[in-house]
This record gives sequence, structure tokens and C-alpha cells, in this order.
Amino acid sequence: MLHQLYQGLIKHLLGWLSAACGGAEIDARCCRLPPNHHIHLFSKGIICLSCISKTKHTQICHFHLGICLPNNLNLLNDTLDLFHKNKDIFIDLSIHSNFNLSKLYAARHYSAMIMMFGTMDNYNTEYTERLHIDFMKDTYHTTNHKDKFVQIMQWLKCEKIMRHDKYVNWRYACASEEVSGLTCTNEMSQPDKHLMSSTSI
Repeated sequence: MLHQLYQGLIKHLLGWLSAACGGAEIDARCCRLPPNHHIHLFSKGIICLSCISKTKHTQICHFHLGICLPNNLNLLNDTLDLFHKNKDIFIDLSIHSNFNLSKLYAARHYSAMIMMFGTMDNYNTEYTERLHIDFMKDTYHTTNHKDKFVQIMQWLKCEKIMRHDKYVNWRYACASEEVSGLTCTNEMSQPDKHLMSSTSI
């Protein structure tokens, strides 16, 4: 992968795109990329990089077509239109009877949402999904596995009250420290790491 793809095809592709779009423009587009949890941002651009490692090549591959292809959102809409024009083949083959799917309808709004809020991985709920799974497992284990829903709801109510009480006590502690001229920076005085997520319970 390193020599054939990253330092082979991808290296050539980067060179061609640089010649087509201009190195300065590609670097400027790299600098304009919004913060992202999964993409490394090259604040000084990618054209000036030398001796690029496999890791950096992998990171560049995540976004380099996105910054070089014009009108990405138009391409997204065109592709979706092409699907809708040809989707009847699934009905003709008796694979699916209709396309009244809310998720398929929502796909029409992707480009508008990206224009309003940025890349979708910056505002979806995937990052909190792991926490949700952990909370539900902990909650389930507190039940006797019979009539689970009622027990889980009761457990969550108690958990919410406990966490709110802990948060209120922490805020009071911070307020008293600020009055006395101190700042509430001691990690031991702060609520636990899940406290700020208690609103999702």
C-alpha cells in the first residue's frame, strides 16, 4: 500500500491536481477545512510537505478529492437524482415494492444541511452512541430482567436526580471559591466525566 498506492498513485494524483488547481489554491483550501474529529488538518497545506509518511498519506487521502473537485454538493445531488431515475429497477425485479422511506427522503436534505452546519460527522450523534450503549448496559444490569422497561425508567430517574444534585453541589463549591478569591480548577472538585452528559439520560 505504501509504495504502490500512497507513494505511487496517490503521489502522482496529488502532483496532477496541484498542477491543475495550483499549489497555492490547494494549500489555501486545506487551511479552510473546518475542525474535524477524524481528519488531521494540515494548517500549512500539503504541497510543501516532503518525505510524507504512510500516516500522513492516509490522512491526506481522507480529504484531498474533496478539496480539489469543484461543486461537491452538486455532484452529491446529481448522484441522488441518478439513483431516483433508476430506482424502479428494484420494483421491476420484485426486490422492493415502494420507496416511501424516511431515510431516503432525508437524503434530499443532506446538501442543505452541509451548507448550513458543515460536514455531517461534526454534528451527528455517532460520538455519543458509545456512551448511550454503556449507560443502557449499566441500567439493564440493575434490573431483575423482568419488567425491564419500568425498572430502567425508575433507575434513570434516580440517576438523573443524583447527577443533578452532584452538579448543583459542584457549582456551589465553585461559587464559594470564587468569592474567596480562588478559582474552581481542582479536578477533584469537578463533577465526574459523565456529569455533563446527564441531560441525555
